[in-house]
Amino acid sequence: METTKSPKWWNEQHTSAWDRIKDALGRDWEQTKADFVKHSGQKLNQNVADTVKQAVGAVPQPLPNVPNYKPVEYKAADFHSYKDAEPALRYGFGAAKQYANKPDWPSLEEELSLGWSELESGMDWDSAKPYVRHGWETGRQK
Repeated sequence: METTKSPKWWNEQHTSAWDRIKDALGRDWEQTKADFVKHSGQKLNQNVADTVKQAVGAVPQPLPNVPNYKPVEYKAADFHSYKDAEPALRYGFGAAKQYANKPDWPSLEEELSLGWSELESGMDWDSAKPYVRHGWETGRQK
């Protein structure tokens, strides 16, 4: 692989800043192509705010080709009360701490699904999953 030449004024601070932002900008580029060209780019749920947060390290960088997580939009009909949703949110939040070495959802989802079934909460995994994921994403940022 060929190394890109740097201008004379380039220094280690520039390199460090670029290393922090390049992957986030790459994701932004793929999303932009997907938005404007039908058969190009990738839908990554990436927007400017995501790019900035990833670039400064405020949120974890998703794996390549894995769309950004977008929080669940809660609807009153989904659960009768917060009390009904809380076990799934709690489970996801705790999983973020317990499985900090697994930084991406796809590598953890099957294990969490099996663990959720063992809890016998009365809520099936497909119903609980968006809330578990929301708790997990929240836990990763705290």
